[in-house]
Amino acid sequence: MNVIISPRRMLIGGELVESQSGGWLESVNPATEDIIGKVPLGAAADVNRAVAAAEGRRRPGCRGRERACASLTRAGPGVSR
Repeated sequence: MNVIISPRRMLIGGELVESQSGGWLESVNPATEDIIGKVPLGAAADVNRAVAAAEGRRRPGCRGRERACASLTRAGPGVSR
């Protein structure tokens, strides 16, 4: 079965935008080698734009990462392999 996914733009800062390069990569199904869609060819400028957008939306005083680490540290002894 050949499933085609329509080309998508990148979501940066809450907006769908084109990549700076304007290029596209074909997404290939590894099992069938069928091309199933296209994705934007991101570049360093796109990464920088995404990081700037994310940093601009960070809430002052947000300590989400520290809270998550503390929760995992507390849960660690109770987790078995």
